Amino acid sequence: AEDMTTILTRYRSMLVEGEVMDAKEVREHMESISKEGTWADVNYKGKDRNDWEPFYHIFRLGYLAKAYAKPGHALHGDKALLKTILLGIDHWLAGGYRCGNWWYNDIAVPTHFGKIAVYINDDLTGDRRKTVVKICSIQGKGGRKWGTGANLTDVAIIAIGKAALTGDTALLTEASKRIAGEIRISAGEGIKDDWSYHQHGATAQIGYGTVYLIGISQAGYILQGTPYEIPKEKLAIISQYILNGVQWMVRGAYIAPSVTDRQVTRVGDLGPSGGVRGQHKPGGYIGIAERWMKVDPDNAAALKKFAARQNGKVVPLVGFRHFYRSDLSAYHRPNFSFFIHTRSPRVQGTHGYNSENLKGRPYLHTGDHYILMGSSEYTDMPPVWDWTRLPGLTMFEGIGNIQPQPFAGGIGDGTSGLTAMDYKRTLGVRKLWAYHGDLVVCLLGGWQEADAKKGLRTTLDQCALQGAVQASVGGRTTSLKAGTHELKDVSWVLHNQVGYVPLSPSAMSLKLGEVEGSWKSVSNSESADKVKEDVFLCDLLHGESPEAGGFILAPGSTAKTLDQLTKKQPFEVVRNDRDVQCIRFADGTLMAAFYTPGKVEIKGKTVLSVDKTCLAIWSTKELRLCDFTIPK
Repeated sequence: AEDMTTILTRYRSMLVEGEVMDAKEVREHMESISKEGTWADVNYKGKDRNDWEPFYHIFRLGYLAKAYAKPGHALHGDKALLKTILLGIDHWLAGGYRCGNWWYNDIAVPTHFGKIAVYINDDLTGDRRKTVVKICSIQGKGGRKWGTGANLTDVAIIAIGKAALTGDTALLTEASKRIAGEIRISAGEGIKDDWSYHQHGATAQIGYGTVYLIGISQAGYILQGTPYEIPKEKLAIISQYILNGVQWMVRGAYIAPSVTDRQVTRVGDLGPSGGVRGQHKPGGYIGIAERWMKVDPDNAAALKKFAARQNGKVVPLVGFRHFYRSDLSAYHRPNFSFFIHTRSPRVQGTHGYNSENLKGRPYLHTGDHYILMGSSEYTDMPPVWDWTRLPGLTMFEGIGNIQPQPFAGGIGDGTSGLTAMDYKRTLGVRKLWAYHGDLVVCLLGGWQEADAKKGLRTTLDQCALQGAVQASVGGRTTSLKAGTHELKDVSWVLHNQVGYVPLSPSAMSLKLGEVEGSWKSVSNSESADKVKEDVFLCDLLHGESPEAGGFILAPGSTAKTLDQLTKKQPFEVVRNDRDVQCIRFADGTLMAAFYTPGKVEIKGKTVLSVDKTCLAIWSTKELRLCDFTIPK
């Protein structure tokens, strides 16, 4: 009984943390509820599987119950507020609401009713209490009863709440064992041995990983110090997933489309939405890290530093990491982060469940890359995107779908690194992205079936237009106004402190200015209201007969530094053909992708020869090789 009281008390104190609905808004909802327990602004007949409108009733009850339970709130313990909450509960219990999406019935509704029950525990009595507790039971059947990954942690938290409310030690024991069993390095769904997270197949899912972490961290905090606590040997796995996985996939409050999936077509998924672009609240992982450091004191110092990074209070992460289970690379520098998601047969394409990601499936996670400068370059952009022009994609009018090739992977030395991809969708081109210092250099070579393709281009970026745009055209720097610009002999383009530099002066196309779209065009459950965003779209044009070349992405640039960069590039392209792509930087660092066994020569001297396909990064001090066809 003492353990149950401790667990229930902790759960309640955890739930009332953070922001709460202000008294004025609470009173407005108290006044507007009908005598039947409904609100006029809630569509109780809604059928949408992804955004089920009747659920807003429960959502609102949760906000009201939190205000009722939170010490110090103006309406804490208010009897009139309690009456409103109970009236709303009674309406739901009598309504028999069910959604066509199992997730609402089995997870969302039980989760939120469980929270409401904890908030008003002492005031929830009689048959009403029995019915609410029954809703908080595990709803699924068979394999869905507990689920896996993020779904399992959701169900387990429901079970912990119910067990604490009812004193059910057997249920609490099973829930705690289920949670502990889900903390593992998984061969299937869950945490992978490269510290990425998979759910619904082999694809990177930071969204599901976040839900998983929320449930695990809550359970760890609630159960700590009781016979039901998470075993000590499991704690480090969660800490390492946060520090070696999540921490590398975010920059402050923002994420890139590379690390998420269909959730990219939800409002605010790529970072805080609304207000002044780039001036938002700290990142969303602070609460998880702060809660987990109490559970795992051995890793508390590193978790505290991660939380500080989310707050922008310590220097950003610096280095390179490739997540080989997910075809995902991340490169962090003090002033920017770069993310790219390639595609091989080893991973799945993006999902379109519940009519989300309507435009993204043929293009997202097929070699697209993104630059985050610590701002909101891509937040709120999916409704207005030209999805055929995601940054990094090489396309032409009428091109086919991606044809995943085995050669896609990455290698690094912790500080620098490279990603390579045999890119094929009707045409073929070999691509290598090299990350060194404050530059990202992309080589494009070994073209196949690429001649006479109308509109052949590689998109360098498609992001929010922020500030002035300049270009060096024919050796002269000019400022570009809103509109479409078809330019020749371009040495560089500068926008938002990022330089876009072809390896040699080339034709480029830019579209600058307002684009209109709607969230519903990318996700059926979202609003059909028109939204407008100012867009920066930059294409490198390849012409009728593309040749080996590439481009440089140079964050932290000015017009002066770009002029200097084009006059003296701090690297040499050693090879850029269908068999080998190799680049040597001024400090002697070399990076290469060997698509076939071969060698790299400099001034007639062989500097590296390999007898099988691989990636390589080396200097005078060390050589690192990667054969990503081997499972590990």
